[in-house]
Amino acid sequence: MINFIAISDTHCHLDVIENIIALECQSHPEIIGVLHCGDVSFFDYHNLTTAREREQRLLAKHANPVHLVTHYLNGKKHFLRQMYVIPGNHEDFTLVTQLQTGARQINGLYVLKQGECLPVQVSQQTLKILGIGKILPWQQVGFKNKPKQIQEQDLKTARQTIKQGPVDIMLLHEPPVLQTHAKQRRGPIFGSLELKKLILDIRPRLVLAGHMHYEYQTVIEDIPIIGLGYGAEGRYALIDERLQVTFKSLKNEPISLTNVVTIDEKDLPRDDKPELKTTVNINPHIRKSKSRTARPSPLPVTRKDIRQRFALTDQDNAILTEYFSALKAKIALQPSINREEALTFAEKFLAKN
Repeated sequence: MINFIAISDTHCHLDVIENIIALECQSHPEIIGVLHCGDVSFFDYHNLTTAREREQRLLAKHANPVHLVTHYLNGKKHFLRQMYVIPGNHEDFTLVTQLQTGARQINGLYVLKQGECLPVQVSQQTLKILGIGKILPWQQVGFKNKPKQIQEQDLKTARQTIKQGPVDIMLLHEPPVLQTHAKQRRGPIFGSLELKKLILDIRPRLVLAGHMHYEYQTVIEDIPIIGLGYGAEGRYALIDERLQVTFKSLKNEPISLTNVVTIDEKDLPRDDKPELKTTVNINPHIRKSKSRTARPSPLPVTRKDIRQRFALTDQDNAILTEYFSALKAKIALQPSINREEALTFAEKFLAKN
């Protein structure tokens, strides 16, 4: 028996969600709801001024059908199955807060607050669903007071749920910290160390995560971690009564899972700057001299290149650092990456983040 559809990163494509619900409920009328792991991309087409300028640029650049959200906001459309949603990092967070508090409503939609644990009745049992939306990159030190970022209080709120008994499903936008792995070589690190710690503290039966736009599955200790694919392209999953997950595609395309592995805190890089070693000759009869190790080969693009190309500001420094960390990991696997390939990688990386 199928209980839920799971999806993420639909980026205004509510028509895709509609089509998936209609298709799956024909075969599985018992489905009670949709679990969405963020980046529904809640924007009010008639009031985009409340969204950040960068988000407005991205909406225009990717031609996201933001107007589709309006039909739900004004009550002309509603979801045919209950939607349980957490925010991603591409949202109008003013609108998200209004939907969480009930100041604005969409029929068939429930947006979980940060750290909220919601009991959901499924047949003869009650499942507890915990939600932590937004992002918190592993490279970041501490917490930053930005609307798209997880705050320390969010994690404290989530940990309080332990007192209410076991959690069945945890919904995340940012995954726990993981690393891609291909052909015996490790690739880019992604996700959040703080969320890995949270998972180990709460120990849910299943973790669903979005943000990365590709599918994967792994375990942290004995806890299943499921990465959902790019929902805007009609990729999703079904969850049965045993919380087993089946990946699917609206286009009936085969789903290839990306290989990922867990990574310990001690193995995380500490600095994205090249290490400089200084040696000093201490023989008093020889003139003191300093020697430095050779710097690594220069990257095909600079921070200035990326700032100018994508109109980034000082507020984007964290994501810029994250990009260069990912670029260096990519170059470790593909040393021949040139400037144009690095810029193309930057465009995809910034669009996702």
